[in-house]
Amino acid sequence: MRRYARVWGALFVGCVFASGRGLDAFSMVAFPSAVGLYFARGKGAQSLGLILCAVLVALVSAGSWHTMTYYALVAALGVIIGAGAARHWRYGWIVVAATCCGYLVVAGQAVVFSESLQAHARSALDMLAAQFSVKTEAVDGSRQELLLSQVVWFRDHLADVGLGIMFWPVLAGACASLSLVTGMLRRAGDAAAPRGSFGEMRTTEWLVWAAILLAASWFVERSWPNAVQRLITWNAAVALAAVYWINGISILAYGFHMLHPTWVVCFAVGMVLFLFGMHPVLCFVGLFDTWSNFRKVVDKVAAARKRASGSTDDDANDNMHDADDD
Repeated sequence: MRRYARVWGALFVGCVFASGRGLDAFSMVAFPSAVGLYFARGKGAQSLGLILCAVLVALVSAGSWHTMTYYALVAALGVIIGAGAARHWRYGWIVVAATCCGYLVVAGQAVVFSESLQAHARSALDMLAAQFSVKTEAVDGSRQELLLSQVVWFRDHLADVGLGIMFWPVLAGACASLSLVTGMLRRAGDAAAPRGSFGEMRTTEWLVWAAILLAASWFVERSWPNAVQRLITWNAAVALAAVYWINGISILAYGFHMLHPTWVVCFAVGMVLFLFGMHPVLCFVGLFDTWSNFRKVVDKVAAARKRASGSTDDDANDNMHDADDD
């Protein structure tokens, strides 16, 4: 019980501190992870206590009923994660269930408070555009100009892609929470754990038909403009890009796990992808995985390296035996 009290107190203090500094994403991952961990272990009362902790964090941080409700619903997503882990569902299916329910919560809040949220988003994008504009004038860099044009485009088309953009953090948060819960369960030797892992999670091949349908809808809308069709097509395309991006990240994680590269290589890959803005290429990696199945390629490379390492060890042993004979 003392350990649970320490967990409860640490979550409350940490999340209040993070929310006070605008880092609400920390609470959106921490609470579902903690609730999911306790629920997977069959401790429903403790899970409910952590949901109440989330409500208190919202009360202290914002003091509004809708924020308290939002925090409670987000924390309750851990019940889905914990239930899936306890029943040994596949990793991907738990992510699908948690993401769909989480997106309903986030999209519902966006619809109810659409005017205020859009006003805040436009204000933030205006400030970001002003910062990039100043940097572009000072540095005269093409990268700054590209970032500025992207920010301006998102600001001007916020209504067309806003709901789709919201899907990205929900999906990423579901994967992060489930990975934390899975890792803690397996390290503790608990029987409750999902089948598979983040690296082994792969999108269904049938999803490519949705991509083809959205591409066709985009061409039709370009030829015969329609506001409703554009709203549906653009938001769905942005959300689908998130799915393939996560699949690309999953392939990268699987490669790191199987090939065991040095930390220098891992750091260099991270720098190229995220610091230099090359991470959108992961969307195409995830898409073309439908036909190529890059994990099988990684398996073949890992097997070839293992055979090469085994033959090297055998040669070394033979040389040692020859030296002993001499």
